[in-house]
Amino acid sequence: MGAWICPTCRLHYGEEARQRCPADGATLVLNLSGASVQGHLLTHLLHVKPDGTTVWEAHAGPDERVALELLRGPQNAEAWAWAKGLDHPNIASVKGFAPIDEDLACAVMAWIDGEPLSERLAQGVMPVPTALHLADQILDALSYVHQQDGVHGDLQPATIFIEKGTDAKLINVGVHRWPPLAQVLGEGGAKALQLSMVAYAAPERLAQGAADPAGDLYSLSALLWHLITGAPIFGSDPHACARAHLTAPRPALSATFPDRDWPEGLEAFLARGLAQRPEGRFASAEAMRTALRPIREATQRVPEAAPEGTDRPLPVVPMMVEPPVSSGQPPNRTWLWIAGVGVLLIGGVLIGNKLRNDTPDSARLAAGAAPSGVVSQPVSQSKSQPASDVVENVRAIPLSTQRRAPESVAIRVAPESRAAPPNIADRK
Repeated sequence: MGAWICPTCRLHYGEEARQRCPADGATLVLNLSGASVQGHLLTHLLHVKPDGTTVWEAHAGPDERVALELLRGPQNAEAWAWAKGLDHPNIASVKGFAPIDEDLACAVMAWIDGEPLSERLAQGVMPVPTALHLADQILDALSYVHQQDGVHGDLQPATIFIEKGTDAKLINVGVHRWPPLAQVLGEGGAKALQLSMVAYAAPERLAQGAADPAGDLYSLSALLWHLITGAPIFGSDPHACARAHLTAPRPALSATFPDRDWPEGLEAFLARGLAQRPEGRFASAEAMRTALRPIREATQRVPEAAPEGTDRPLPVVPMMVEPPVSSGQPPNRTWLWIAGVGVLLIGGVLIGNKLRNDTPDSARLAAGAAPSGVVSQPVSQSKSQPASDVVENVRAIPLSTQRRAPESVAIRVAPESRAAPPNIADRK
């Protein structure tokens, strides 16, 4: 295993390696896999924060897996002790903190089965409902922290983990204090300024180094903008971004992305959260969460479920009882009258035959009719028109007045002594 490792492609390099990975240009870090730190065996590198902090998977025993941060520079032991006492489902538990030497310390946190939000952002724009869900959980955690007289102070993608795909976990709560922007530039020059320091920073933190609850709400608003648009609100140049946070007007969501369909109220929500002065923002994390709730509910509404066995709601198809008629003319019902007469005549013929066939031979002889099995001349019908003539008459009706008959007509005759009304089947 090499002495150096690339945090991006995870390739290993020997002692002679340069500072950057030849494959992707990422800054190499010292490979500590297999090393023991404060009784914890480091197994592999998880990720590297923008400030150079490395996070490792470590084991204190065969069944205890934790995340161990190697922190460079002066650390506030009291702040880590305060963070260890926090207990919230959306805050990673701090198990311990210990200095290693004057310029190095380690913090041990409970294992998080997930990935940093920074890696999720690299995959592209996050769906608005998912982003609002994360914002709601972060606000719940911030409300708890603020009630404990604390602040996060460094809310950014590298200090938020996504657990189980959708749940937020805050890390490093209350332990980072960034100096004012002027001090950063004065001590390290222009190259010392990193995008992670300023992309989500409130104006007062950049100007004075102050960390307060209003600054956390501003950082969350800037982070939410990045989640749903795919880019920091003021771009990726650290110096231009810092100046914009301090002096530039805040862009409107709908004007910047007019092709997107944004939930009602989201633009006003972000505008208030990104107000330049703290008094223009939400009064508290809980008030901000309350304002977010109706926006979330609007994005979670779904249409009624489709009937079982279908993929989507079935369309409503209007049924037509009669053929359409031209506008302004009453419907022509001549064909219905003629068809009704024909049905009655046919029914009478069939019933008459039925009665004749059911009459005993003696009665038939008494009446002068031929006995069963003897072919006789057809019994003369009444003066009503035969059914065949009715059909011919219907065909003879001029087309200008003839209504189109159904394609099929089913006639059912009941076995009783009188004809049953015709049953016309639905038009095919």
